Amino acid sequence: MNPAVEVKTPNIWEKSVAVAVTLRRFGTLRKVDGDILTTDADKTLLKVHKNILDCDELTEIIKLDGAIRNHLRRYTLPTIFKEGVYIVPNLLVDKVYSYLTETKLKRDELVCKLIAVLDARVASDQKRLGSQFHKSDYPAAETLKDAFKFNFNLIHFGVPDSLQSISSDVYAKERAKAVESIKEQAEQIKQITRLAFKQAIDKLAQKMAPAVEGGTRKCLKQATLVNLREFCEEFKLKDVCDDKELAALAEKAKDVLNGVDVKDIKTDDALHANIAATLAEIQTVIGNTMTFDAGRKMYFEDGEDEIAAPAAAASEEVEEPEAVEAAPVA
Repeated sequence: MNPAVEVKTPNIWEKSVAVAVTLRRFGTLRKVDGDILTTDADKTLLKVHKNILDCDELTEIIKLDGAIRNHLRRYTLPTIFKEGVYIVPNLLVDKVYSYLTETKLKRDELVCKLIAVLDARVASDQKRLGSQFHKSDYPAAETLKDAFKFNFNLIHFGVPDSLQSISSDVYAKERAKAVESIKEQAEQIKQITRLAFKQAIDKLAQKMAPAVEGGTRKCLKQATLVNLREFCEEFKLKDVCDDKELAALAEKAKDVLNGVDVKDIKTDDALHANIAATLAEIQTVIGNTMTFDAGRKMYFEDGEDEIAAPAAAASEEVEEPEAVEAAPVA
């Protein structure tokens, strides 16, 4: 009998780091005065608010915050933590860190622009809000500036070595827990990444599908093609789980799309058929290898669907939740 072969689970923290990103801004929703509704509905079931500082300067900041999160989702791994902590492959750390550094300067400039026009925007709100205007809703310039935060830092997850000198028994138990946690983390990332690839494949296949009887063929845009091609090209940089099966499928998709644009697919029937057959083959294989919840929605930046700027919450500050809790790493 052949001896059992131990399959080594990749340690994702040898090939990636965690970056905690805090994005915080001034909240602009406030309660209104009095009972302005004439409906006979139970007022406890209704919510009415007013929006202050409704101006282009604040909108630009909100849009940039959305763009920052979208950019990070593209160059980081599917997070296994709460929002605000991103897993960055070692090969992409420089790119992500440079982006965050440059974007922080841009965001600081936008905040300064908002502060510079604060008095004018408050005066505008006074005219627009009428009796619902209250000076107390608006902070002083310095207070408003302090409400906007954009910080980022690397996080190390591990069992402190000092714990070994304090209690060797506790240290050993924590290291054992860390090993198990690493296996779970690696499997989660692998399955979510496979799901992202499958959804990119499914989207292109759906756009290439023949029209149903009496209908028209769906519009295939270059962005959909580019999205899948970029996934395949960047996968080697982001594969911290040594997923050889997905690597092979990504390479197959990359090969069949090499040098192809949307016009080629639309005008060359043989090429269209070849790509469609390859996509169908990949769909079958990837579908059989996934154990993750296929109903989970993933993010794709393909330019086909406009991304709305996130709305400010009713609190004094709006913050992307931070998540610094994670299982220790051996």
